[in-house]
Amino acid sequence: MKPLNEENSRMLFSNRVFGAEIVCPPYLKDVTAEILKKCGGLPLAIITIASLLATQVRSMKHWESIRKSLRVQSAPNPSLKDIQNILNLSYTHLPLHLRACFLYLGMYAEDHIIRRDQLVKQWIAEGFVSSLHGPDLEDVGRSYFNELVNRSMIQPCKTSYGEVLSCTVHDMMLDLILCKCVEDNFISLAYNSEDIARLLHRCKNKVRRLSLSSMAVGGATYDTAIAARLSQVRSLLFNKPILPLLWFKYLRVLIIYNRWGMIDLTAVSQLFQLRCLMVSSDGKIKLPTKLGELVYLETLDIETCELCMSGLTKVDALACSIGKLCNLESLFISGIHVEREDSQQLGSLSNPFRHIEHLELSFWRLWRVPKWLCGLHCLRNLKLYVEMTSTQDVHLLGELPSLVRLEFRACEIPGQRAMLGTGLFPVLEFLNLWSRKDTTAYLGFEAGAMPSLQTLWFSASNWGGTVSVGMEHLLHLQEIQVHAVCISKDSVDRLKEAEDAFKEALLMHPNHPSVIIVLPEK
Repeated sequence: MKPLNEENSRMLFSNRVFGAEIVCPPYLKDVTAEILKKCGGLPLAIITIASLLATQVRSMKHWESIRKSLRVQSAPNPSLKDIQNILNLSYTHLPLHLRACFLYLGMYAEDHIIRRDQLVKQWIAEGFVSSLHGPDLEDVGRSYFNELVNRSMIQPCKTSYGEVLSCTVHDMMLDLILCKCVEDNFISLAYNSEDIARLLHRCKNKVRRLSLSSMAVGGATYDTAIAARLSQVRSLLFNKPILPLLWFKYLRVLIIYNRWGMIDLTAVSQLFQLRCLMVSSDGKIKLPTKLGELVYLETLDIETCELCMSGLTKVDALACSIGKLCNLESLFISGIHVEREDSQQLGSLSNPFRHIEHLELSFWRLWRVPKWLCGLHCLRNLKLYVEMTSTQDVHLLGELPSLVRLEFRACEIPGQRAMLGTGLFPVLEFLNLWSRKDTTAYLGFEAGAMPSLQTLWFSASNWGGTVSVGMEHLLHLQEIQVHAVCISKDSVDRLKEAEDAFKEALLMHPNHPSVIIVLPEK
């Protein structure tokens, strides 16, 4: 990217520090000009320093101190080293609680899209997130993530309604991270088998975190004496297993991105300190039958085409093992095809996930809403896919006392409207109701229903001509979206009528919620 001219540099800087509506105070104009001169019109340098200053006191003394700290030798045409010094200044001004979180991004390869919620769970498992900043560690971790975004240390990727859900790291920022990781022995990287051998033989200190890139392949032999240097590894990320998992006996975080067929994880059951296991594979994953012995495991995230456990069916094995994970808070399993009889079997289990807070079973289409869901008093986020539903099923979900977010997919919904009254869904803020049929009129709301609901999504394949009744009782409602399941000229015209009908039904609503029609991507 070409350097910005003086005017555009000043606009980029001012918008980040002061906002679009506020002009730079006269007493800061000279020092601002000097800072911009050192940035040489480079957007990354400008936005990084501007983001740093946006978090600081707007005083001449403080800004002058920042200016003097910018050790730029070749302004107005800064060299690569000058830019690195600017980025380093932003790092040195990070609060201590953010530094480890920032350096942890070095586990990921350049241009990798890092999902916020997964990253936060990894931070928590590593012990980087402090309860001193709030009782809910995931909320605290998300605030850490947002602060790194606001400081322009990471770049937003996917966003939803102003909320950043994933990020990437600029290549120059990643270079800074990796340099700091080497200095502090924070993360060790390896790109092939020979590199691993050199790393382990020259490293005087124990390896704390190890990231093996997609280039790493098998073939090398390793002296078992080096296992002692790996015994203290807390986080391990790899694309293909080339080292025995049993060497990592104190591992807390295991992240696997596999694109080479089956991956055997039976040894995982002996990693007794494991807190976070995330596996994404295009092929088969073999899990241990004694998965339930991982008593410290908090997050289990599996995305695969096929799952197997020796000697047991998928449902038997998962239910039996996961039910013993007494500290499990988040369970995400997707991508697996399951036969109907197994689906029905899962629905009849007895309280298998009683301590769970986040449950996503997007791989299994259950026959009905399972009765054991009513025992999940800690459940906050639920994504569920069923063959058919009923008013009784919806009421069962509504009795979950902690449920904040619900994505509920039912292939078939009954013609009779499900009325919701006081006491159901007491803290629900987001509801996404999807079906092959029109869902816009399926729910009805009595006074006191869903007192915390802010966002309501419906699906519509062919709008039936009516909308949900009682929406004026949803006192905190801010937005309704109607998602078209299929698209044709007739359905577009009908959806326009649906939009008008919703707006008319909400005319008397005190919040004047927005109504958005979402068409499928071409």
